[in-house]
Amino acid sequence: MFRKRIVIGFFCAFAVLSGCSEYGSIYLTGDSVSISAEVYLDNKLVGTMQKYVPNGETSNVGSTTSPAFSTPFTSLSVNAANGVHIVSIIGKDGKTLTTRVNLTGEAYLSVDFQKMKISHE
Repeated sequence: MFRKRIVIGFFCAFAVLSGCSEYGSIYLTGDSVSISAEVYLDNKLVGTMQKYVPNGETSNVGSTTSPAFSTPFTSLSVNAANGVHIVSIIGKDGKTLTTRVNLTGEAYLSVDFQKMKISHE
C-alpha cells in the first residue's frame, strides 16, 4: 500500500512539473535611438531592435509613432531558457547598455539610450 502511494505521488508530481515550461520570453522595447541596435543574450547576438509599424511590419529606416503613446519606439522579443541571463544592447553609435535578468516565464525591458538606462517592467 505504501509503495502504491509513492508511485501515485511520483506520477502526480511528474504530471504537474511537466506542465511547467523550461523556456520564457524577454520582451524589449526602446526609444527611436535604439533602431537597429544589436541585442546580445549571454554574449550571443540574438537580434536587432526593429522599428514598430502600426500595421505590423518592421523596418530599420526612420522612426514611427505608437498609436497609443505617440512616441517613436522599437521592439524585439527573445526566447530563452528560464534562469539568469545577461542582456546587452549595443546602439549604432557603439554605446552599450547591459542588465541582468532572472527569467521566470516573461521579462519586460525598456531600453532608453537617451537616458542610458534599461528599466525592468
